[in-house]
Parts: sequence; structure tokens; C-alpha cells
Amino acid sequence: MQDIEIRDIDIKNESEFDLVTNRCMQTILETIPEFDNNPEKAQKGFSNFSFIEMRKMIKDSLADSNHKLLVAVNNNQEIVGHAIFSLKKDESDILYGFCFSRYVQKDYRRKGIATILLKEAEKWWKKNNANYSIAATHEENIKLIGLFKKLGYEVSEPIKGDIYKYRELKKHYKIN
Repeated sequence: MQDIEIRDIDIKNESEFDLVTNRCMQTILETIPEFDNNPEKAQKGFSNFSFIEMRKMIKDSLADSNHKLLVAVNNNQEIVGHAIFSLKKDESDILYGFCFSRYVQKDYRRKGIATILLKEAEKWWKKNNANYSIAATHEENIKLIGLFKKLGYEVSEPIKGDIYKYRELKKHYKIN
């Protein structure tokens, strides 16, 4: 495998934001079978499923230090993957890590990049005193569920959502 560098997105580079936005949208279409890979169906399910809305949401979130966007870059400085994650507080005011989006370019999959991105997110959550982390994915997203299980996440039974059934992936951290 080529050497991969993990870094923060370049907030001044508009093309990086465009690429990540497109890949976030692509991930939704690829991983939610109910949308039949059809952007119009996704728009009906998610009101902000448009390039303009999603890009604004991603870019605006980075103004908050509780949000982070990492990219995986190959030797040619091409972005081959990303992870968007944040810190939140639950209903009991407990700090936790939240995974928003993960993506690895098809020809770079199964090479450990998604694992590296998730481990970097976990380091950041722990450094910022998160008690646990969670993600949610379609109940049929077996590859992502397998990644999270490999790193010690518990997987819920399917949960009925408004649009589809999903599974919650959760991992608790030891508090020092």
C-alpha cells in the first residue's frame, strides 16, 4: 500500500470541501438501499441532501472546535478517504464522541485506511475526555459494522428509524 498521510482538511481549500461533500453524499447513496442510489429519493428522506446544504453544514461545523474533519491523503496528495466526527453531550450531560461520516475511495478500501481514521478519531475523543463514542449505520452495512466490531464497539439490534432500520455502534472508554 502507498504511504497514507492523515491530516486535517485544509479549511482554505474549496476543492477539498467539494470533494468531501460529494463523497458524503455518495456514501449515503451507497449505504442506504432504500434510496436505490437515487438522489431524488435521498432528498425526500433527508431535506439537506443537496450539495449546497451538505457543504454548508460540513464547512460551518468546523467553526466549532468540537467538530473535526480528517482526510487520508496518498503520495500524490489526493484525498482517498475522510472521517467527520465531533464531541457532543447526551441527555445526562455526559460527553461522547459522534461519528458523522466515513469514506474511503473504492480502490483504497480493505487497506486499513478506515481503521486508521477511526483510531485517530478515538484518540481525539479520549484526549477531549469523551466517555464513549457512537455511530449509526444502516442495518445492512456489514463492512462498516465489521470495522467497528473489530475495534471493540458493541452493535445494537436493528432500530426502527423514520426511513430505515439502523444499528448503533457504541464503545465506552475508561475514565482516568
